[in-house]
Amino acid sequence: MPKRKIEEIFKPNFWLNLSKSESKKHKPFLSPTVWDTMSKDYDDLEESEFYRSLKADVLSEMEKRGAIESNFSVIDVCCGTGSYTVEFAKRVKEVLAIDISQGMLEQLKKKLEKLNLKNVEVICEDWYKFNTDRSFDTVFVSMTPVLGDLEQIDRFLSISRRYLVIVHWAGIRKNELLEEISQKFFKKTYDSSSPGIVLIFNYLFSKGWATDLKFYHGYFERKSRVERVWERFKTRLLAKGYRISAKKEKDVLNFLKDKSKDGIIEYRTKVRIGALFLNKEVFYGKS
Repeated sequence: MPKRKIEEIFKPNFWLNLSKSESKKHKPFLSPTVWDTMSKDYDDLEESEFYRSLKADVLSEMEKRGAIESNFSVIDVCCGTGSYTVEFAKRVKEVLAIDISQGMLEQLKKKLEKLNLKNVEVICEDWYKFNTDRSFDTVFVSMTPVLGDLEQIDRFLSISRRYLVIVHWAGIRKNELLEEISQKFFKKTYDSSSPGIVLIFNYLFSKGWATDLKFYHGYFERKSRVERVWERFKTRLLAKGYRISAKKEKDVLNFLKDKSKDGIIEYRTKVRIGALFLNKEVFYGKS
């Protein structure tokens, strides 16, 4: 590789330009309709042992690094059903939870009421339209397509007083059942792999930020009724531009019913996930 091209890798614009294709791939998944559909059983993920251990370890790492303290304010960007939001609320002074999906936030509100947590402000708004003059001790962002847009990383940093914590895909996201359906009925390879957190790490590195990165490998395991599994899969396929005729939908449902036991399908997704931790005071030489 010519020297000039090697030097380009160490410049932020190289990574910004590279991320544009990633951002386009994720654009269909920025629709609130997609996440309203997903919200119906999104928290089934909490039944996955790997997901529970992932979340527990991320919280432990944040506590060890001082990113969640009793007097802190935290913003949970694109918070979903608030899997992390409620854990922050137990540990910090105040939390702002923002998401584009009313369906997701309804699930969060139920959790807050059940746990009698009063220190969470919930906002239903598109992050791209959200404006605030507030800053937060910790900015937390997890598993959202917004992270495909590196320009948003600068926005996260601008509202963080000290910490930025990001949890995101890291190259592997293989749903064996969905891939089988894509190949068998649509003659396509379903590709949901993405450099994700690695792209973010490289961008921050090119800007001089010192970040720590930790990887997690495992399987997200779920089980649902046949109709619900297909509804989830169909939402993802349509967002990727698949054309699904009534006949094809019927064929897929019959295929899933044959795989089910008493109308229930068990399936899993092989994943690699990364957690990125940035302490701005380390960068500025204060600790």
